[in-house]
Amino acid sequence: MIKLDVMARENIPIDDLYAVMAAHPEYIRRDDLIHETDEGARVLARCVRESIERALE
Repeated sequence: MIKLDVMARENIPIDDLYAVMAAHPEYIRRDDLIHETDEGARVLARCVRESIERALE
């Protein structure tokens, strides 16, 4: 994928939230199979916070 090549070349971090959700299907709501559960939202929020913190170091 060209976008990933550019991100790697320019040393731009990628926050792959899809991979987090794919590894934990229990975080996906069963009623629509799209949105995250409350716990899933907390996990994603933590991932985003950690990515921001790393970027600010």
